[in-house]
Amino acid sequence: MMRVFARCIFACLMVCCLAEGAAAQQAAPAAKPKKKPAADVQADQAKKKAAQAKKRKARAAARKKAAEMAEEAAQAAIKLQQANLVNQFHPQYERLFKVELAFVKRICKLSDEQQKQLSELAGPALINIAGGNVAGDAAKLRVVQQQVAVRRRGIPANPRKNVQKAIANLLEEHFSENFAATYQNEIDARNESHKRASALFLVGFLDERLVLTEEQRTKLTDVLMRTWQDDWFRAIRYMRSNNHYFPTVPDRSVSKHLTPRQKLIWRGIQKVNFGRNHNEGFDVGNVVVDDFEIVAPKPDQEDPVDADAEAADSE
Repeated sequence: MMRVFARCIFACLMVCCLAEGAAAQQAAPAAKPKKKPAADVQADQAKKKAAQAKKRKARAAARKKAAEMAEEAAQAAIKLQQANLVNQFHPQYERLFKVELAFVKRICKLSDEQQKQLSELAGPALINIAGGNVAGDAAKLRVVQQQVAVRRRGIPANPRKNVQKAIANLLEEHFSENFAATYQNEIDARNESHKRASALFLVGFLDERLVLTEEQRTKLTDVLMRTWQDDWFRAIRYMRSNNHYFPTVPDRSVSKHLTPRQKLIWRGIQKVNFGRNHNEGFDVGNVVVDDFEIVAPKPDQEDPVDADAEAADSE
């Protein structure tokens, strides 16, 4: 009993002490927090701003580094794509260049000095047209990639036109307008002759099956000449070994010159679009006149992109 009584007294004393402490806290006025000096506040704000500025600078440096790395990657991709283009198409374009330059030599009656000058000018033009005229930026990279994709699917139907244009530009810029005009007249005459010979070939194909009259042959030749498409040249190359098909010429243009019986046979002839092959447009025939040498840097010895960059730096 004494032990229990002692515990009760101790508990009462504790309650009284806690009550007095709470009353004292309520009676005492609350202590106000001390204000920092203005100089310390300004120093803290300056430190905070400096830390934020440092973070912004670090982020800007990281973005700049990433942009530089992306640009380097783009440059490397451009050079790789360019090298692939040049190495793949340089030999084929070189053959076309030599044939066309041989024509220029004869029709323009070039002197030895003029031949030497044109030979030196043709070298860079050959590299450029084969894929080497690519500036070092991302936009041009997309152009190169598109060129590669197009050439993998099937190169343009007549790359000779690109060569002829490049040579005509050289003649006009570095020689005389007379040379350029003479060469252009030769191109036009050759194209017209090629077109007429091809049209006569197709009319001969129809004549074997439809037994055309002289008047019909003349009218059909004129129709094909007026509506000629360069894709039909490709059809003729295939028809030499497989004469069961005919290019997709305008049906109405042909059928209106035929008799009812001939129209039935004409409708039975299968018309198709002939696909492209990888080397199409680079053929120059069995007899090649290429006695014109080109002074050109090897594609694997000189990088046109690097050369352009060095020229820009020197300026």
